[in-house]
Amino acid sequence: MSSAFALSEMLDRNRIDIALLTEHKLLSRSNRFLNTIHSDYDYDCIVKIDDKVEQYGSLKCGKGGIAIMYKKCLSSLVSQVQFFESHRVCGIRIRCDNLPHLFIFYVYLPANNGIEYYNSVLNDVQSLVTYYTQVGSVLIGGDLNGQFKQGALRENGNTKSKLLIYFIIRNNLLSLQSVYVRHNEYTF
Repeated sequence: MSSAFALSEMLDRNRIDIALLTEHKLLSRSNRFLNTIHSDYDYDCIVKIDDKVEQYGSLKCGKGGIAIMYKKCLSSLVSQVQFFESHRVCGIRIRCDNLPHLFIFYVYLPANNGIEYYNSVLNDVQSLVTYYTQVGSVLIGGDLNGQFKQGALRENGNTKSKLLIYFIIRNNLLSLQSVYVRHNEYTF
């Protein structure tokens, strides 16, 4: 993770409590590296790695990978959400006194695996949203590999962008990308 120092500085500068990471490219044997990025943060084993990667082969780094890091002072309020096995989705629950729980899911939708696989992973995310909105509030972050471009719904056939837009509409979600037009400053 070549941007570890920049990430550590950003966590301090912006007083970030929870960070969602994608494409950290760590292998299973090296995922504890996330604990060394910043002494005030932990990742509590919430790391997902593409399990098709040969972990002890000649590869110097992993493929893909997602993680949720949070400040250690939140540890008593945060727990990992256990659901289906996927290297493309991870989640945490934040216990809030006298309020519904907050569920944060980090999603890494496929970029190059075809529309069927994209739709399959999106359906898994739909299952999570359907279930967890019944017991709390849901926040979804991630690399969704779809665009919110004007005219996407008029395109012929199923496209990733069209599937993503319908997902957002169907679930009454708000896309920050469509609300805030400026470039995302926190991508490394």
